[in-house]
Amino acid sequence: MYDVIMVNAIRLLTHVLPVQTNPVTKYLVQDQSLLSKFTMISLTRFIQCVNKSANVRLQNSALIKNSKNPNRIWSQIVMKNKKDGSIMNVKVQTVPKDRFEDFIDLKMNHFVKDEITYKVSGINDNPEAVKECRAVLKNMMSQRAVHIHGYFREDEAEHSELIGASSLILISKDDPLEEITVKTKEMKRFFEIVRAWNLLYKYDEVFKRYGIDCFYQDAGLVIHPKYRLLGIAKYEALVRRLVCIAHGVPATGAWCTMLGSQRASTLDDWDTLFEMSYDELASRLGVQFNDPPPSCKYMAVKVL
Repeated sequence: MYDVIMVNAIRLLTHVLPVQTNPVTKYLVQDQSLLSKFTMISLTRFIQCVNKSANVRLQNSALIKNSKNPNRIWSQIVMKNKKDGSIMNVKVQTVPKDRFEDFIDLKMNHFVKDEITYKVSGINDNPEAVKECRAVLKNMMSQRAVHIHGYFREDEAEHSELIGASSLILISKDDPLEEITVKTKEMKRFFEIVRAWNLLYKYDEVFKRYGIDCFYQDAGLVIHPKYRLLGIAKYEALVRRLVCIAHGVPATGAWCTMLGSQRASTLDDWDTLFEMSYDELASRLGVQFNDPPPSCKYMAVKVL
């Protein structure tokens, strides 16, 4: 499994910049024996150091809708199911326009229903709130400052299955966050909780911590339940680093509300910038969490 992870890491790197111009891929592709000397953490540190020394930094304007390749394929990954040992070919690609509704379906069916903030807001108990939530999500995810990449299962079918997806929102110092108006009480409650949550650790703290003026904020990683044993979350941390490098965005951060995301981010050497127990969080937000992990964390990593 270790060899599979490392080979996939190199495949990811070679999709970010051409081998001839990327010193990371130049050195590692020329000498495959170097793979055995890296852990996932040391590899990501190596990426940082080499890119910094080579000044590999693209112009910081690369919102995905302005890129020359809006359907960019980030990598072809070989993934192994932990349950039955089966091997699956997965393509990581910026979600094309014709698959946007599939992304929204996946988000509504397996993120809105499962993610802790949506659950405590009661959105899924009111069909009108679900309908409004879908409309709000479609609008938010269509904005220029949003990047979405999907994990597509590749097989004989002409229409590859979207088994997971990640969305990132570009947060900039000079761009105020847009206020969203909603009607249902559940959606109002959802945004009340989100606003209170974001006051616990403000984006300004990320700017100060890393000395930056923008970063990619996580807007949710969703994985279809059938494919949650493939280890997508572990690859996602590395893919986000590579998206930052390709887009010239110096850092990425996320509220890690569940143990899985916390472990994946720790494995990729992210910093824990804020942590609070769920008991205290419930008291501050005025909500009750069902069987939460010990704590909620805001985690981030400086990439460039």
